[in-house]
Amino acid sequence: DGVGVEALSGIFALVITLSLMVVQMASQQYTHRIMDIHIKSLIFRAVIAIYLGSIFYNVFMLGWLDLENSSSVPYISIYVEISILLSFLSFIMLIPYFYITIVRLKPETVISKLLANIDEDYLKRFYKEGEPSKEDKMLPITEIIEKSISSGDHETARLGIDMIYMCYTSHFKKEYLFSRDVECLFSWDSVPGDDDKKLKDFLRDNFDIGWAENAKILKFDDGKTISIFNNENAAEILIDKKEDGKLNIRADVSHYFLKHILGIGREAIIRENDDSMKQVLETFGKMGERAIRENLNICARKSVEYTEIIGSKVLKDHDPVTQQMIDSLQGMLRMIIKNGYLFSMDSVPGDDDEKVKEFLREDFDIDWTENAEIFKSDDCKTISIRKDENTAKIIVDEKKEKATLKIT
Repeated sequence: DGVGVEALSGIFALVITLSLMVVQMASQQYTHRIMDIHIKSLIFRAVIAIYLGSIFYNVFMLGWLDLENSSSVPYISIYVEISILLSFLSFIMLIPYFYITIVRLKPETVISKLLANIDEDYLKRFYKEGEPSKEDKMLPITEIIEKSISSGDHETARLGIDMIYMCYTSHFKKEYLFSRDVECLFSWDSVPGDDDKKLKDFLRDNFDIGWAENAKILKFDDGKTISIFNNENAAEILIDKKEDGKLNIRADVSHYFLKHILGIGREAIIRENDDSMKQVLETFGKMGERAIRENLNICARKSVEYTEIIGSKVLKDHDPVTQQMIDSLQGMLRMIIKNGYLFSMDSVPGDDDEKVKEFLREDFDIDWTENAEIFKSDDCKTISIRKDENTAKIIVDEKKEKATLKIT
């Protein structure tokens, strides 16, 4: 009679139907992309292939082989053994299929899978074009987090925000630099000013940065860095004096992540979810700190701006004294961002030597730094300032988040 054609067909229909129903329910709760991920998964296609293969093979045995007169069919035992093996494999495949499906439906798995699509090529393309070429790959992730906030699923919301920040830090470390030996068709001293249009044309023609057309332009770091930005993108333009004035364009992808985290913060305000609002503000703070350390001026400004947007909504009922404290702190932070930073590790020894010496004199009363020599370790994590018998060392930790000053 063949080996289990009706049983295989029934189990196949039941398994596929039930699994798709579960995936559909998860899609409605979080994002429709879950169904797309499930259908395209290797395990789903493998189960379909094995079950259909087993069913067709058993149908072939029933229709083509004369099983009642087995003596007339050569190697009949081999055909039967293959049929039994395929049927056994079909049942065994249900174990990994159900396990993987359950794991895949967990929010952290879905978010991780979606974040993997936001790779270096996508961010570079997004950065140059100023908008997603097809669709924004971050939207399904923020949709999951916002629905979690709405439904009171605090753990998923917390996890999602953390994973977005980790994705940001992984791309932040790569520092998207567009370096090219091209003729500079604008005057550095006339930007911002008369040569703004020439700068924008230069970026469009040489680096394919089309979004610069309606962007704003500011200059930072004592005129050594030009920042050009709009609501979606930002770029830092630096001249590398070590390479005969080679122009470097440093792409700042922070805007892309900041605006989506801001959207999550607004949803948290609407739903009055204190935990998510706190986490959003904490994330803005961490991104702002990184921006200040890396001299990403516009990202630092945006972090302050978005913190103010969320904070003003959260603290709308606080007293005037608290408001004054917030205003004072924000004012001081804006001045720090506007006037530049203490010094850049990359420019010491080099252009920022005097800034280091001034920092040590004014903040730590180290008056012997005037004509001191400055050295940097091979791993670029320690700066040594020496004069006669006096030594000061500035040591940066592994994560480049904290610096320690040692004086001997």
